[in-house]
Amino acid sequence: MKGFNKFLIFYFAVAGSENQVRIVDLKSGSLSHELRGHESSVLTCRWSPSKEFLLATGGCDGRILLWDVRSTNNFIQVLDPSNTTKYITSKTPKAPSSHSGCVNGLCFTRDGHYLVSLGTDDKARLWNMVTNKNENVNYGTIPNEIRKCIQFDVTHYAKPELIYIPSEGSILVYELLTGKQVKTLLGHYNLVNSCRFNVMNQELYSGGNDRSVLIWTADQTQSEAYEEHISAQGVSKVKVEDVTRDVWSSDEESN
Repeated sequence: MKGFNKFLIFYFAVAGSENQVRIVDLKSGSLSHELRGHESSVLTCRWSPSKEFLLATGGCDGRILLWDVRSTNNFIQVLDPSNTTKYITSKTPKAPSSHSGCVNGLCFTRDGHYLVSLGTDDKARLWNMVTNKNENVNYGTIPNEIRKCIQFDVTHYAKPELIYIPSEGSILVYELLTGKQVKTLLGHYNLVNSCRFNVMNQELYSGGNDRSVLIWTADQTQSEAYEEHISAQGVSKVKVEDVTRDVWSSDEESN
């Protein structure tokens, strides 16, 4: 897509210091323009995979803003969780917050039909990007108190589609459209802050403050993979719960 080749997003996550998104031209390396609209620090931004000029951003003001990056004047909409206002723009007075806490995670589905948001209000929300409305899916409480970007991901070519969300020292797995929690993946020894789903291999990669990158796959037994990891780390066992079909291994262990 043209928009993906032309633009690169740099966002600044220092609370209280930067409330804009900077667009940099990849060919020249020069600053193209700045997007100003958030009232506080911008923590996360994501391109739409289906609309090349559509960008979603989230910040400490609790708002999710949608931008057409061809226009530098104003954002085109604020996502309203109550669905009470038809079209909330930068000119709408007292525009509501998309979350009651900082928005520190955004992820589009691969077809661009949905946007999932994560906030420090311990909530995840599902937005329909055709109507730009909240689908009101209840994912329950997701512990999330970090004022920095959380990388999470959604499966593709899977039925049902699943969301993998880092939460403290674990990864919570939910059905995208129902909000049902499927399982909890445990294996990291510290805060998990990123997940990425590999569509080609149908694998999940996760990274955490324990300086480990774990690969979660389907066709292994939990006990075998867990015993291998514990043995390689040379540490005492910790209790693992709710890990059924998805388990992990590392590149070092596979060699």
